[in-house]
Amino acid sequence: MRILQDHGTLRLTLVIFGNALQRVAAGTSGVLVGLYLADLANHRFPIGAALVGTLGAVSFAAELIGAVPMGIASDALVAAAATLGDTGLYYWSVRADER
Repeated sequence: MRILQDHGTLRLTLVIFGNALQRVAAGTSGVLVGLYLADLANHRFPIGAALVGTLGAVSFAAELIGAVPMGIASDALVAAAATLGDTGLYYWSVRADER
């Protein structure tokens, strides 16, 4: 039973680590866009605070709006891939029995 608990703890740790990497990547992309806009402003392009705020709001809104459909799609694709994998395994085992 201890092995199963260790395996579950490892999986949970990997999920938390993956989520942290996603959050760091999202934050880094926001910082890079901000630095790019600041560089444009330094080169005399008309970049105002309203544009920067609007871009940030659109980015976060897109993440919030897309989270649910993308979660549903990933669940559906995993189920479809598992079904296809099972079908392939069944076909392979049937073909192996015919030899």
